[in-house]
Amino acid sequence: MNNEVLSQGAHRILEVAAHLFARQGYAGVSINDIAAEVGVSKANVFHHFASKEALYLAVIDAACDEFKTELECLKNHERDVALGLKQVACQHLMRLLSNPDPARLVLREVFKGESGIDSSQVAKILHRNFALLVEQIERGQVSGQFRRDTDPAMVAVTLIAQNIFFFQSWEILRQFPEFQNLDCAERLSAAAFDSLSKGLFAK
Repeated sequence: MNNEVLSQGAHRILEVAAHLFARQGYAGVSINDIAAEVGVSKANVFHHFASKEALYLAVIDAACDEFKTELECLKNHERDVALGLKQVACQHLMRLLSNPDPARLVLREVFKGESGIDSSQVAKILHRNFALLVEQIERGQVSGQFRRDTDPAMVAVTLIAQNIFFFQSWEILRQFPEFQNLDCAERLSAAAFDSLSKGLFAK
């Protein structure tokens, strides 16, 4: 679904549904719950979304939109793919920490799959951004900015995984003395990206 063409009312339904689904799970939320929270009728929700499943998938799709936009903007960094990728990784982590509901929703579906919805539909939505990220890493390899003997898909997984780990554990990690100088998402993401890009082994 292209969320850019949705009405203001539909966007409000998506926003409320994301909050409820993230906190209570797919089975724990009814269309009546969403309608009541938005302040509209159940029929109004179904006017915008054909079913609860369609609404749920639209919420996941919307949760991925900003990341998609940022990845597409990487194409503007023609000369420095690495810098663009570093900025996108930082923006992604900042968004996870500042607006956790969409991330909780996606992670709940990825790790538990409790909605009962065909996982291939969720995978199709999530793969859109993953493929864009892989494409940019491959572009960096072609331009000579990145090593060509690394798997772009594994690099993409590592970038995403480190942000997810920080999102899930930051309240604890921030209390570790080793992280005292990384007191904001921007510094944390930059340090993690630099560690990944420079590698572990001495040359």
